[in-house]
Amino acid sequence: MINRIAAEATAPVLWTGQGGDHIFLQTADSSSAGDYLANRGLRRGFVAALHDAARLSRQPYWSVLKSAFTRKRFARPPSATPLRTPYFLAPGALPANPDAYVAHPWTIPGTDVPGGKLLQIGLLAEVINRHRPIPRLERAPQHHPLLSQPLMELCLQIPTYLLIKGGRERALARNAFAAHVPTEIMRRRDKGSIVAQTTQMLRRDERFVRDLLLDGVLAAGRIIDPDALKPYIVHGQPFREEHLLPLLACIAAEVWARTCAESPATAGA
Repeated sequence: MINRIAAEATAPVLWTGQGGDHIFLQTADSSSAGDYLANRGLRRGFVAALHDAARLSRQPYWSVLKSAFTRKRFARPPSATPLRTPYFLAPGALPANPDAYVAHPWTIPGTDVPGGKLLQIGLLAEVINRHRPIPRLERAPQHHPLLSQPLMELCLQIPTYLLIKGGRERALARNAFAAHVPTEIMRRRDKGSIVAQTTQMLRRDERFVRDLLLDGVLAAGRIIDPDALKPYIVHGQPFREEHLLPLLACIAAEVWARTCAESPATAGA
């Protein structure tokens, strides 16, 4: 689709807004209060930071307050459960700690980096690794100006409680561009989504997806769990939004694994 648009517009290059949510902080997380406590302690501004975090996350004040003190002590709240739910994967194929296994070096907790900023760093670490095109299949190269190094470094220096000041996601950016952007857009809280389109695509090609995954290399190697997939690709149970990316990842991994088996040279290229 992107190639078709580039061809119709005779565009030699495409510019995107990729990374805006990450550097300006689009989040419903309450960790900004803990960041304030870690950076500035119990000053007068902590009450405002607590209010902003509660409004943003829609959590009660006592819960945000408890979390703030926990984050101050541990830098990242201790948890026995993984941050990522490994949908559709066989438990035996998983490492002991999936989060640590896939963690980017940038996200290793440090005593001088509060939890909310670690969260933002983790989001950026994921997004900069997202767009890896195959040049010969790309009609026009894509550039992501918001992910330029100067902007990333600037926004990582700004505390999270300033980025969401007033309890609004991307609040600092909204305020900075208030004179240049229509009010209706400035106040908008939602955005477009590909969930419906992706779900429709998967349902349209459900038989292909079913045969690909249930009779594939990953299922035979006990990497994915067929029983976890069957409710959605055999019995027609509705997908939840959090299922879509893991399912697409299973499809991509299956195609890659089959390519490796058929032609290692092609897979390496």
